[in-house]
Amino acid sequence: MSGAERSLVAAAAPVAAAVGTFGIVFGAAAEPLFGAPLTIASSVVVFSGAAQFTMVGLLAAGASSLSVLWAVTVLGLRHLALGAAIRPRLAGTSPSSRFAAAWFVIDETVGLALTSDR
Repeated sequence: MSGAERSLVAAAAPVAAAVGTFGIVFGAAAEPLFGAPLTIASSVVVFSGAAQFTMVGLLAAGASSLSVLWAVTVLGLRHLALGAAIRPRLAGTSPSSRFAAAWFVIDETVGLALTSDR
């Protein structure tokens, strides 16, 4: 492993630990409300912690599905700005690579991308 790769792993390790911890906390909060299959599906399909916890909180409080959809959509709009911020970093990559990278656009990974040397 090169020095640059070691630096990248060292920078990403705290993010990975935080995401893992977050997943455990979300699972504990969502499982009583959704059951295991829907909790797991939510973690696979919804890659936004703020949206996931908002969804759990609103549904637990008895909010309508439309209210939940509206709230998580508004929260998700920030991903447009995050995507625009990292777009220059993805110049020269294939459309399929950009599509795959879009799945990992979260606050933490964008922060890493914007502060890395490349």
